[in-house]
Amino acid sequence: KNKTVGFNLGALDYIVKPFNMEEVKARVKTHLMLHLAQQELSVQNELLEQRVYERTKEILHVQQATIM
Repeated sequence: KNKTVGFNLGALDYIVKPFNMEEVKARVKTHLMLHLAQQELSVQNELLEQRVYERTKEILHVQQATIM
């Protein structure tokens, strides 16, 4: 039950004592890589949203020009 309390509060992982330093390093590396991947995904998502916005604006402009 104590393990679920931490996860319910937002923890992503836990390490029990006594711990193995190699395991700690591997977990930290994994979490850092995940964080970097999430940041890159966020950047790519913003770029994609900007491209969709610009393309939609172009299409609307062409449609308005065609109607007139």
